[in-house]
Amino acid sequence: MAMENLTSCLHPPFPSWKWNLVGAAHRFNQRTQLIRASLSETSIQEEAIKKELRREEEKITRQLEEEAARKQHANDKARKEMREWWIEKWEAKKRSEGWGGYEKCWVLRAIDPNESHLAVISGEGILLGAAPLAYGTIKPFVVDFPMVSSVHAHVYGKDVVKGYKKYVREYFVVDLGSTNGTYLNRSKLRPRTEVRLKKGDVLKFGDERATFIVEFQS
Repeated sequence: MAMENLTSCLHPPFPSWKWNLVGAAHRFNQRTQLIRASLSETSIQEEAIKKELRREEEKITRQLEEEAARKQHANDKARKEMREWWIEKWEAKKRSEGWGGYEKCWVLRAIDPNESHLAVISGEGILLGAAPLAYGTIKPFVVDFPMVSSVHAHVYGKDVVKGYKKYVREYFVVDLGSTNGTYLNRSKLRPRTEVRLKKGDVLKFGDERATFIVEFQS
């Protein structure tokens, strides 16, 4: 009995209210850890959501920029085509109707001095052959030789756009599937193929007598 009393004095029993405080503190620590873990998971989820939202915003921004660029390109192309159409068609029409234009006209002049053939290449050009017909502003030019087809070739000039408000007048010949062919400087042309002409070129339409030189009108 005396030993028990001595032990009780040296090691007094832990009060129950202190045990309750220890338990409460332990439970508080557990709840705090759970809350911190939950907050950490929530922060990670929120950060992932924010990153995904940023990616979506960037994607939408890129799509809008690409769409705007496509529209701008289409508008630029349409304006360019309209400008080229205006230069090539309207200005050509003005010149063909004598509103201004070139100081000299291109012509086909017969090489044979005994021939008086002279064709002025104006408007939409000339339709050359033994029996050509007028077509729109294309003028017929009769070259009646045995080896010249009824409708042999088309010789014409047109404005070729070289840049904004910059164009040049170039001349072309097209063989229209003639029987005996069209020759440019002794080279036979492929039928229905546009070939550019230059001053001094020699054209032969089937017959040696139907040979012309391309030059300016004097």
